[in-house]
Amino acid sequence: VGDPLVRTWRADEAAPERVSVLGPDGRRTTLAVHGRRAELPSAEKPGLYEFEEPDGARATFAVNLDASHGESDLTPLTSPPWSSVSPDDLPETFFSEVYGKDRRGWCFALATLALAELTVAWAVSRSARYNTSSIRANTSPWFTSVL
Repeated sequence: VGDPLVRTWRADEAAPERVSVLGPDGRRTTLAVHGRRAELPSAEKPGLYEFEEPDGARATFAVNLDASHGESDLTPLTSPPWSSVSPDDLPETFFSEVYGKDRRGWCFALATLALAELTVAWAVSRSARYNTSSIRANTSPWFTSVL
């Protein structure tokens, strides 16, 4: 953003006298071609700029949306963004990177444990509800006759 956009024509290409530039905001600008070169002084907005010749030929330039993320930084990285994998481990490594680690076993174990806990809690509450012998021993005769 802010840099000039330059469209040049090779010696074996026919260069027009003028080109039309359509900016990302929809505005159209006409530029004169001098020395097989058309220059838009400054691309003020990020997006696509389309140079259109009178015969309909087009050339599109992309202007970086966000330079702070390093998209336009062409400095070589200190280490490549990939890792070496032996051919024997390739399918397993591919599926691990694409789909992640298989955690179904842990999820199944946790679900089983939760279900077991619910079953035990239900059984304990059910036995306490229907076990009235301890209640009869410790209550008044009136309450025992109701039970």
